[in-house]
Amino acid sequence: TLACNRLKKTIDDDDKLLLANSDGRRDNDFQRHVRKALLVTQAEANKVEEALYKLCETFEALSMDKDLPKQRKLDDAIRETEVLLGRTQETISNLMKLQVDIEQAAKQEAAETEPQNAKLAPIPIPKFKGDIWEWDTFWTSFNYNVHSKNIDEYCKLHYLLEALQGEALQLAKQFEISGSTYKLVLAHLKEKYGDEQALVDCLLRRLQSTESRSSSFDDQMTLCEQLRSIVSQLKLKKEHIDNTFLQKQLLAKFSVDIQRHILREKTRNEGMEWNTMKMLTTAREFIKEELQITQQTEFGKHNHERTENLHSEAPKAVRKQLQPCFYCRKVGHIPKNCEEFSTYSQRVQIMDTRKLCRNCGVDDHIASKCPRGNCRVCGIHGHHTSICKKMFESPEPMSQPRESKQVQKTVAKSTPPPSKPLTRANTVLSNQPANNHLHPDTILCTQENSKTMILAGQAQVLNPTTGRLEPIFVMLDTGADRSFITNELANRLQLSDVNSKRLTINTFGPTAPITETCGITVLKMWDAAGQPHNFNDCGLYLQSSAT
Repeated sequence: TLACNRLKKTIDDDDKLLLANSDGRRDNDFQRHVRKALLVTQAEANKVEEALYKLCETFEALSMDKDLPKQRKLDDAIRETEVLLGRTQETISNLMKLQVDIEQAAKQEAAETEPQNAKLAPIPIPKFKGDIWEWDTFWTSFNYNVHSKNIDEYCKLHYLLEALQGEALQLAKQFEISGSTYKLVLAHLKEKYGDEQALVDCLLRRLQSTESRSSSFDDQMTLCEQLRSIVSQLKLKKEHIDNTFLQKQLLAKFSVDIQRHILREKTRNEGMEWNTMKMLTTAREFIKEELQITQQTEFGKHNHERTENLHSEAPKAVRKQLQPCFYCRKVGHIPKNCEEFSTYSQRVQIMDTRKLCRNCGVDDHIASKCPRGNCRVCGIHGHHTSICKKMFESPEPMSQPRESKQVQKTVAKSTPPPSKPLTRANTVLSNQPANNHLHPDTILCTQENSKTMILAGQAQVLNPTTGRLEPIFVMLDTGADRSFITNELANRLQLSDVNSKRLTINTFGPTAPITETCGITVLKMWDAAGQPHNFNDCGLYLQSSAT
């Protein structure tokens, strides 16, 4: 009786559920209720059948066949139970039919919705790959074109997935593709890429890494515009930009000329307001003015083409200086003057070990098939000038410093008349080991009793910053095999060192020698007639001051 009562209540609930289907409900909750009701009804019907079976077995075991009242009572219970089970089967059939109808309707709705999603109206939305720098621009456009529109969230999610790429797309695909997850995906993206502090950190990193490619005014203008854009965005993010530390960092990124101009303007405007944006504006105005001056003072077309041709010429001597020596594999000297491998046996051994051509030093052929010219010392083909035996037959000239000493000694002992000038030898010694076969170099000058007469001249050099030839004054010492320039001139002409050497220098004024490490570079000059002249014997020794 208890099982039958539970089954009756279940069937009544099922009838209510079937009546609720009359309004055509097809949502997920209703489909879930139908599946649950079907399972519960089947389970209760099975329990009633089991209880009826046990009741019949118990009645037969007690031999109550002759007890007519109890027999009638049992028969009535069996009939009522069979009627109830018949009603139950009808209800189960209706529930199963309703479940099939709901599933078919859901499939049909999905089939109708899929073409609509495939043909979404095109909306101009920028792509977002996961760069935090681009999130604000992406979200502003997406919010205006999609998020704020009155359309289904399922369509909004599809528009969002179409706009995402890379890391951001992989992040969104972790969620179920349905209208109910649209807000979850959007909130997750905002949390990851909408962090204001992360954007500020990105701006600060860009500020630290921004540098100019060169000191030219064009590159300096590009640098200034980049710094202005970053600082402006930091200001919009409510960051404090008007501090001394930031201003010093920005100032150090410019060239020396621009730094000097900014500092002068700051001193002139000491009583007025001075901030970071004012400093960058000052730098931009100065660069803009210098660019205008450069454009207005350019050479004519003929002179400009001539300068370009002179600048583009690569002198053979310079190319030789830049080519590495095939003995020590260093630049700055030719193989004949290699000091690291200075003996005949050392050089021949290097050539044999590396399988180099003895005539030109290349490794792709032998000397008998070498197309290059003859030795410059003996004129015989088959060996390089650097290993010519005639170079090693005569002893190295060590008499030059002795001659210098003799000149000095003679001058010290003799008493010349006042009208004749005295000659003094200024000796430049290279502080290198003795086994390198290096020899002192002598620079001669002429000195009178009270004045020093020095032969000087004027030449022109090409300034790579302005692209123009500018005049410089040179001291012409015909007895010296070293030429000297100042570091200031080398920096202005952007000359780079090809080598360096430790020298002991006797200057004109002081009697005590100076020991200094000088850089070696190469300089090309033009005379008044426009003819180029190269210093390529031993390079130029850079000096901090003219001596």
